[in-house]
Amino acid sequence: MTLPNIFLFSLGAAALALPLWVHLRQGRTRRRAKVSSLHLLLAAPQSSRQPKRLVNLPLFFLRCLLVLLLALAFGRWLVPLFGGGTRQAHAVVVVDISASMQAVHGGEPVWNEARDRAMEMLEGLGTDSRVALMPSPSGGVRPAWESPAEARRRLKAMRPGFGENHLVDDLRASVRLLETMPGDRAKLLHVVSDIQRSSLAGLDQLTIPAGIEVRAAKAGPLTAPNRGVAIEVMAAGAMDIGFYGFSDGSGGEMRIDENGRTTPWMVTPGRAETRLAPNDADGAWVTRKLGFEADEAIDAIAHDNTGYDSFPNPALIPVWLIEPEPSDGNTAIYQQAGYFVRIALQPVLENEAFRASRYETRVVNVDEVPAVKSGELPRLLVIPALPVLPDEVVDLAKAVVADGGAVVFFTGPNLAVGEYTKKLGDLLPASIGEEVKFAQGQSLEPITNRHPLWGGLDTQTRRELTRIGLRSGHSIEAVEGARVLAYDAAARPFIVERRFRQGGTYFVNTSSDRAWGDWAAKSALFVPALHQLCARALGADAFEARHAPWTASKSSTLSLGREHAGVPVTIAGEKHQTDDRGDVKAVVFEKPGVFDVKATDNTLIQRVAVNFPTSESTLDALPEAVMTQRLAALRQGGTQRVQRWADDSEAGSIAWKICLALVALLLLIEPLLIHRPLK
Repeated sequence: MTLPNIFLFSLGAAALALPLWVHLRQGRTRRRAKVSSLHLLLAAPQSSRQPKRLVNLPLFFLRCLLVLLLALAFGRWLVPLFGGGTRQAHAVVVVDISASMQAVHGGEPVWNEARDRAMEMLEGLGTDSRVALMPSPSGGVRPAWESPAEARRRLKAMRPGFGENHLVDDLRASVRLLETMPGDRAKLLHVVSDIQRSSLAGLDQLTIPAGIEVRAAKAGPLTAPNRGVAIEVMAAGAMDIGFYGFSDGSGGEMRIDENGRTTPWMVTPGRAETRLAPNDADGAWVTRKLGFEADEAIDAIAHDNTGYDSFPNPALIPVWLIEPEPSDGNTAIYQQAGYFVRIALQPVLENEAFRASRYETRVVNVDEVPAVKSGELPRLLVIPALPVLPDEVVDLAKAVVADGGAVVFFTGPNLAVGEYTKKLGDLLPASIGEEVKFAQGQSLEPITNRHPLWGGLDTQTRRELTRIGLRSGHSIEAVEGARVLAYDAAARPFIVERRFRQGGTYFVNTSSDRAWGDWAAKSALFVPALHQLCARALGADAFEARHAPWTASKSSTLSLGREHAGVPVTIAGEKHQTDDRGDVKAVVFEKPGVFDVKATDNTLIQRVAVNFPTSESTLDALPEAVMTQRLAALRQGGTQRVQRWADDSEAGSIAWKICLALVALLLLIEPLLIHRPLK
């Protein structure tokens, strides 16, 4: 039981000493016989050695009960039975309205079951309870306190959206909300969700005060069959690779609608497919919609069967690879000095309809340089180790740098050191010494996430990159104005950079083929490392992100560039204002699709592809009992409060009246017990 007024009840309970004192003072009196001869004798005090004993026990217990009832009446004793099955409480009901609640189970949306469970909980609260209905994801909006009837009306109008699940964040906000309420009632935290495992990340860091009772109600099955299109993007220099696949890895035929042209595409089970923009697309922007026919037997969510992608059709970046004349007459393509560089910059895909790189590589033999150098210059020029450095190649390198491009030099066993030093002059970022042998084992120094060139690579790639198997190189030193970007394991410069106006030159202290190591043949390491180097050489402006998939209902910043700073724009039909950097803050697209961003004159600025949250397609869940146990384990130590009636509640008034009625009844019985003869 709980008592709203402990002080009054304590005073009433202390009054139980009064009937005890009265009955002990009363004792048992015996009838005395009057004898006339004793009237003349003086009375003498008498003492009894027998202890005081209670007499008339029924009367004693009745008086004690009467006092106790009065104490309970003034203290407002609260009995759940009087509430008619309801309870008065401060309750926060967290209702999951994330995208996964659109899943269908047994022919009905999971949301219908969740709404019924939440409605059942609200119907169990007394009319004087206060309820805060917290939809999750809430977007940080704090719900208002209202009556259970008002909460039920709002719950009927709720519908699940496309947002990602943020159940733990909203549970934390609900606990803080309950802590602000007074302690005159029970506090209840009730969670209604499909309880996906992915939604419970960080739950162990949540703490719940002991005075808050927690409950969980699950909607939907533990594991629902579902498949969907997942779109992810990985960028590495000019590599702008997207992955289209199925969430369950089952594979099958997918339809690709690209700028209105629909083609089938078979996806191998369990395999991610690579793509990039075709260069013959109509218009400046490429819009793709990928999807497949829904199968009710294996598709619980219809909306994730379609994925969206949108990006500008970019201009290719021309790259020239200087190829020396073969010294032994062997013209095998894999023995060419620039073979591995070309494959790394422009990978050959199984499906040739998809480009994997923005680089457009061209192999130029040294004897062809005079014929091509007068035309349009490349943005990037790669020069391997040349046994003879023609003047035409030197002039081409100087012209590329003067035009804002970049030149990357590779060393090798046939490098004409004297000619390089004499003819290139300041264009060479390093002074080249004699050939040296590298130690076995680790080839490069440890690469951290702060590395100026490869810090953006993942941890595993950076670790493996230090063991690329270099065998030889030159002793080199950076010239004045140059910077060492990477060192080998012996602390010798490995890659040196020197900037010239908008361009620059780079020297890589290994061969571009397999003459001095196997790095170039290890595509998993050579491709990302070379792309990071070339991206740095050409500058970040050449590699603005083309693919930026958004997630529905997620707030993000839309960057339109400084050329659109401080101007009004229209996003999906709504007006917004850009800041001084050309950004629009807190943009939210409520549902998947492709949306236009337009200027005031209705010209297209950008298209944004918005997708169904990938995490919401995974419907693996926890049982209701497990979720309840995990929540209960988060409660801090202490005594949990149970049920409580407010002083002005209807149930409290009933309890008060019942206590007073019993007191009146006992007062009527007391005279009968008083005149009851003692034995």
